[in-house]
Amino acid sequence: AWTCSTRVDSLDRDLLRLMKEAGCWSVRLGIESGNEEVLKFIRKGITREQVRDVVGWCQELGIHTKGFFMVGHLIDNAQTIRDSIDFALSLPLTDITVQINTPLPNTPQYRQAAKYGTLDEKDFSRFSFFEPVYVPNGMTQEELVALHREFYRRFYWRLSTLRLHLK
Repeated sequence: AWTCSTRVDSLDRDLLRLMKEAGCWSVRLGIESGNEEVLKFIRKGITREQVRDVVGWCQELGIHTKGFFMVGHLIDNAQTIRDSIDFALSLPLTDITVQINTPLPNTPQYRQAAKYGTLDEKDFSRFSFFEPVYVPNGMTQEELVALHREFYRRFYWRLSTLRLHLK
């Protein structure tokens, strides 16, 4: 039995079938956002349709799926984050992890951060992906934290998810 982390654009139904036959019981997918504009901006190279296909195939084959999402992308706002929440809720995912975007030093995102929002560089020990050191324009730190919590709450407090985890 084994699990893996992979990209949505690396999978198709045939490969997933072979993976299942070889003992794969769970895959972790970097989805990042449920908003097409954000996916294009971050150059993720995937579409919502591709994500929907792969997660659906995994469900058909009995492979658990964990989706990795991020809130607070450079161009995120409350609506694009809610798009991600709604998208995650529309998928038959087993689990999610939601991180708060953290532009890391010496990356293109770090160099662009000031153009799109506010980056608090006072304490690099806070650059943990779970604290809002970057806040996109038009949002507050409190709003970003509230949406991060809402993402988890709405995903895990659904009857279907609770049943799955109680099994």
